[in-house]
Amino acid sequence: MSEKIESESRRLLIYRCMSAAQRVSAACALHDFAHQRLVLYLEKKHPEASKYDVLRLAAKRFLGESATVL
Repeated sequence: MSEKIESESRRLLIYRCMSAAQRVSAACALHDFAHQRLVLYLEKKHPEASKYDVLRLAAKRFLGESATVL
C-alpha cells in the first residue's frame, strides 16, 4: 500500500512542477489515448458498425447523459 502512496505522491509532485499549459497538454494526451483505446475496443466489439457509428458510440461513452441528442 505504501508503494501506491509513494507513486501518487511522485505523480502529484510532477504535476505541481508543470506549468498550466503542460498540465492541459498532459490531460489532452490522456484523453486522446483513452479515446483511441475506446474506439479500438468498440470496433472489435461491433465489427459490423461503421466508423461513424463507432465514433458516435465513443462520444456517448465519454459524454454520458449529455449525449442524449447524439
